[in-house]
Amino acid sequence: MISIYIKTHDARFVALGFIVQAVATIVVTSLAGGLTDRLPRRGLVVGLELLRAATLLSTPFLIGLNWWLIVPILFFLSGINAVVQPAKQAAIPSLVPSGQIGKANAMVAATSMLAGAVGFGVAAAILSTFPSSINVLFVADAATFVLAAGIILGIPNLGGGLIATSVAGALRRTWSIVEARPHLVVSTLAAFLIPISMPALLALAYQISLAGGQTYSLLELVSSVGIFVGSLIVSRIGSIGSMRTVGAGLLLTGAFSVAIAMSPIYVIVLFALFVASVGNPIYAVANQTALIEAADASNRGTVMATRFGLAQTAGIIGMAVGGVVTRQFSPGAAYAVLGVGLVLLALYALAAGRSTVNPLHGAAYEEAALQRAKT
Repeated sequence: MISIYIKTHDARFVALGFIVQAVATIVVTSLAGGLTDRLPRRGLVVGLELLRAATLLSTPFLIGLNWWLIVPILFFLSGINAVVQPAKQAAIPSLVPSGQIGKANAMVAATSMLAGAVGFGVAAAILSTFPSSINVLFVADAATFVLAAGIILGIPNLGGGLIATSVAGALRRTWSIVEARPHLVVSTLAAFLIPISMPALLALAYQISLAGGQTYSLLELVSSVGIFVGSLIVSRIGSIGSMRTVGAGLLLTGAFSVAIAMSPIYVIVLFALFVASVGNPIYAVANQTALIEAADASNRGTVMATRFGLAQTAGIIGMAVGGVVTRQFSPGAAYAVLGVGLVLLALYALAAGRSTVNPLHGAAYEEAALQRAKT
């Protein structure tokens, strides 16, 4: 994206880059969502990581010939990510003991956020050292994927390799898993609502402060810290993969998004954004864990690919809605839409997660009472 902006100095082309990435994800997960179950994940991920590194190394030469080649390159790289990311998520149950999937997901979320923050810092340092060339960024990025391939190569088994699994039809097969349906619906709706904040946050920074650029950077930092803290908190929860945990995370994000919409005060916005960001990984980790636990070894990759594709599709629509609402009304209005929507979704999740068994009598009593009612 940096290379696009340096070449064009036009935010519309940057937006086009994001759209191309999202379309690639949707296409690959729709047509080849079962690939991560059909092929051995270890070899698949290692091969694709090395292919991604080779593509990044060749990118400076290709766009030097024709700048518009960046579009198919972005499509190709995003297509690879649409396979690699679900494959890694689906591999977690084969790497940790039973009952530890949620904690492992939380640890991955926390380390990913931390690594991302370090990566942005390294990129900034590289650009300050080599301001006239962005090619060093491609080399550094490629090196990280080679390193990732080496790490994956050292893991004996990541699952997959079920050659009877169909590559296409991931959405249909995922929807056939009854236990996964409510979590898939919640995930898609949340993936639509949460990105509404993306265009609104920049406008909000300039609304609450004269130093809009610096304020936006601070807001992004606060959000990142909140997500990291939320990842640590969810790792301490006993029943991570439950609908109640999903609802709690959504309620936290939604309620404090409404607080952001209602207050123009700088300090309150900072605090509310932090707490809202804490709720995000609580919901996301719980939802991902629930879907992994609802699937089995034969279809985990398919389920994760479907979730990934639906989230990308919903996210595009959410960002567009956020841009329109922010433009036509205000960033506060966008946060209000986001907040109210998440609170309603949280209430559904909390209600769906309630136990229907009377704790004073237990499941056996409930089953006996139901049997008597039938007779």
